[in-house]
Amino acid sequence: MGMYPGVLEPRSRGGLPLQEVTLAEVLAARGYLTGMAGKWHLGVGPEGVFLPPHQGFHRFLGIPYSHDQGPCQNLTCFPPTTPCDGSCDQGLVPIPLLANLSVEVQPPWLPGLEARYIAFARDLMADAQRQGRPFFLYYASHHTHYPQFSGHSFAERSGRGPFGDSLMELDAAVGALMMAIGDLGLLEETLVIFTSDNGPETMRMTRGGCSGLLRCGKGTTFEGGVREPAVAFWPGHIAPGVTHELASSLDLLPTLAALTGAPLPNVTLDGFDLSSLLLGTGKSPRQSLFFYPAYPDEVHGVFAVRSGKYKAHFFTQGSTHSDTTADPACHAASPLTAHEPPLLYDLSEDPGENYNLLEVVAEVTPEALQAMKKLQLLKGQFDAAMTFGPSQIARGEDPTLQICCQPGCTPYPTCCHCPDTQA
Repeated sequence: MGMYPGVLEPRSRGGLPLQEVTLAEVLAARGYLTGMAGKWHLGVGPEGVFLPPHQGFHRFLGIPYSHDQGPCQNLTCFPPTTPCDGSCDQGLVPIPLLANLSVEVQPPWLPGLEARYIAFARDLMADAQRQGRPFFLYYASHHTHYPQFSGHSFAERSGRGPFGDSLMELDAAVGALMMAIGDLGLLEETLVIFTSDNGPETMRMTRGGCSGLLRCGKGTTFEGGVREPAVAFWPGHIAPGVTHELASSLDLLPTLAALTGAPLPNVTLDGFDLSSLLLGTGKSPRQSLFFYPAYPDEVHGVFAVRSGKYKAHFFTQGSTHSDTTADPACHAASPLTAHEPPLLYDLSEDPGENYNLLEVVAEVTPEALQAMKKLQLLKGQFDAAMTFGPSQIARGEDPTLQICCQPGCTPYPTCCHCPDTQA
């Protein structure tokens, strides 16, 4: 989690430390009704200590981790292709759908999941309006994380296979949420931000997405792994348009705190207040971005640094998630490689990172050399200031921490089944 390799598992002891101040906690303190729907994946822990209700969310409906972290991890086990019949058992409990800290159903019927989340979101918005309170909704859809699924209204409708069907349902879900906001007359009072957390898992080929002209995908520090689109919508406040200013999901906390008048936690933050950029009164205060690999360590520090239009790769390493691409540098077989001099790209002209500006010595420009010196300085300063915190993943695993709707049942874990009344 965070600075440490891998992801939290259903059996993990660790999770998001409770002393960390979340966006939900910041806004709840300002009187917001806070809710989350979808994928949590920041830990469960003993007695569900790390779940959203303990992290500032008044309401939660969702799966506490990825929907591929159950007994069935093969796509053919998931609707609407075929129901999972247990033939791909991985020794894990079925995926639970939680309502706050309680199991609502285990496992949920995936084709009906998005509709459930939308209903939850509608209720949250309506209740907040009745109470005369603002609301904060974190909607973390499982689309389009592998394995793909979609409701029956979208299955085989996109013409783009399972991934297209999944994406089509996500698009419809966003539309339903916007309609719900409009029905309550809150469009001009609601800031909507839409983005994603990483690039496509190209190893899944047509079932994992495509990075287009960007290099590599998930798990790498190339643009295909880290560059994401973002949309901010707030009629009457944000003018229509496109910006190429630097921004990061790390900027959401300070930005929303500034817009709501909430105080920031007394810690060093990686984010910047982007409210002037959103409202059209100024440029982004963010001038640089730092990229860690999937398995960071203090010896190598950040692998890549961007400042303005220039990006330098000091180290590169392939990833299983980026297998099957045409570029062997993306693949898991591509080892950790130090670059001296670093790879330098002008992303304004070459977002695909195809032309290393330092490759041909005779063609290196003074501007490129100056940019490289600045990027080296930024990396040195950032690495020197970084302190790695205690690893939550290093706390290990305990099989008894897996959520089961029938505690103590046998045969475990297959007995952890509670019917889905909405199927």
